[in-house]
Amino acid sequence: MTGWLPDGSEQWGGQPVARTVSDMKARRRAVLTGVVRTVVVRRAQQSHGPLGRSWRPGAFDAWLDDGTGSAVVRWVGRESVPGIVGGVRLTVEGTASEVAGQLVIVNPLYRFEADA
Repeated sequence: MTGWLPDGSEQWGGQPVARTVSDMKARRRAVLTGVVRTVVVRRAQQSHGPLGRSWRPGAFDAWLDDGTGSAVVRWVGRESVPGIVGGVRLTVEGTASEVAGQLVIVNPLYRFEADA
């Protein structure tokens, strides 16, 4: 599949690739395998402020637990992602960002894994 790191690849752009949540750092690539513990749908919101109207798109968040910790995996503009529910085992690949003090992988590549 295009875009996936080759198995055993330990670097992306000259930086180490995190293979566990405990090794994740903002602005670094991560490839994580774990179990979705919970999902949350964040509805799109419109607000009025001093600069006029602003729009915040909705998102679908899944908390992925790999045994070393959990990270938020977020699909922006989605209210669901088919097959992603609590208890499913996934591998995700993307670049970690820090949002409100939480490490988040936004719009990752993902694949379903057989139960271990």
